[in-house]
Amino acid sequence: MVHRLKRDHPRLGIVINGGFDTLDAMAKQRQHVDGVMVGRAAYQNPWLLHEADTHFFDSAPVHATRQEVVEAMLPYIEAQGVLPDAGVDVVRQALAAVRRPPETSMG
Repeated sequence: MVHRLKRDHPRLGIVINGGFDTLDAMAKQRQHVDGVMVGRAAYQNPWLLHEADTHFFDSAPVHATRQEVVEAMLPYIEAQGVLPDAGVDVVRQALAAVRRPPETSMG
């Protein structure tokens, strides 16, 4: 339905949302629409966004390793210390960034 909407109205900017959890799946959608929203997949596997720069924009990532990403997050994590709930969410993301997902979720 979304692809048909874009085909019928090519001048509209159409962005699709819906459980795309690999860069290949997102690239396939980009053949039909103007953009792909990534929510749950990025939350569950933040490293996916790190790889997206190279995959879609042909640019080198700012941080080369998972450790560098987490180290770059430390000042923000420390600043969130006054807000325990927000701090927990940020730490969860830092841990997810270093955890390697199962091979099946990487496509």
